Amino acid sequence: MIQLLTNERAFVGTKERKVREKEQRKETILSAAVQIIAEKGFECATMEDIAAGSELSKGTLYLYFEDKSSLFRAIKTEAHDQIRSIFLEIIQQDLPGLEMVTEMGRAFIEFIRTHPVHTQSMMLLPHTTDEKEHFDKGRELMVLITHAIQIGIQDGSIRKAVNPKLLSIQVGWGLFGILQYYMNESDPVYDEILKENNTTIKKLTKDYITVLLANIKADNKTTKTS
Repeated sequence: MIQLLTNERAFVGTKERKVREKEQRKETILSAAVQIIAEKGFECATMEDIAAGSELSKGTLYLYFEDKSSLFRAIKTEAHDQIRSIFLEIIQQDLPGLEMVTEMGRAFIEFIRTHPVHTQSMMLLPHTTDEKEHFDKGRELMVLITHAIQIGIQDGSIRKAVNPKLLSIQVGWGLFGILQYYMNESDPVYDEILKENNTTIKKLTKDYITVLLANIKADNKTTKTS
């Protein structure tokens, strides 16, 4: 009986180790893919490049991802998951709801500024049969923003007349609008628009947050926007 239990524990331990190793290898592949895409772009990056960057054979790479599209979708999933984790951390802090919304906006903008490949994956990848998964993940982010708004209404930092769900959509659209500017920063058309309005992406972002706060904060509350 003792030997049987020992063998069973050894089997379970080996199985868990293999799962961990598989996940670690997958993370290595995604990390290499992000670096390769940052250097070559989505279109020019190849599975051969990513396999080499991961220090794996191309055959091993295909054990984890059946093609380039599936790998890119994994990057898109990773982007959503990372933003969701950031939003959850903000909600768990002891902050007024208005500050939660503010920090979510700033955190999202900081993410797209520092994670260009993940940002591109969210915006550029074509719709696929599993796009519903990414739609649901995007909805999760909106739910978290809505929750922060509801907290703000309850604690008095956000006007009670605000519709939490509609405002979360407006916040989301505004953030993704700014995201477009970050993605097209080198585009002369976008650059011309910024110059015509005597602004920069950084200033545009700050102004967006300032206007947002001014329109939703309760009259008896003040919030720092710097």
